[in-house]
Amino acid sequence: MEGLNKIELRGYTGNVDIKAISNGLHITFSMCVPTVYNLENSQFIDTEWFNVQYWVDPKENPIVLKKGDWVEVVGRIKINKYVDVSNKVANIVLVIANKVKVLGDGKNS
Repeated sequence: MEGLNKIELRGYTGNVDIKAISNGLHITFSMCVPTVYNLENSQFIDTEWFNVQYWVDPKENPIVLKKGDWVEVVGRIKINKYVDVSNKVANIVLVIANKVKVLGDGKNS
């Protein structure tokens, strides 16, 4: 049997860092995903933050991302473990994107 590790997100970009590397672009960005729900005639927004990594092949059209863009991300979850300064094992949850699509500039989305 084959496992499945897939995540699809729509939300706003936070800080964006784009670096040119020998085989394309390495883009890292934070992303907030708001979820609206109603409870007892009141509306609440729950926001989750994700860290996203995306590698762009130089043959592809370069993607232009800026803070506040409304984007769709499709990828997989990766958990990196490390030892922090107090010698405790900690986890960083990353989204490794294989598709990033800008849906709007955030102002009109």
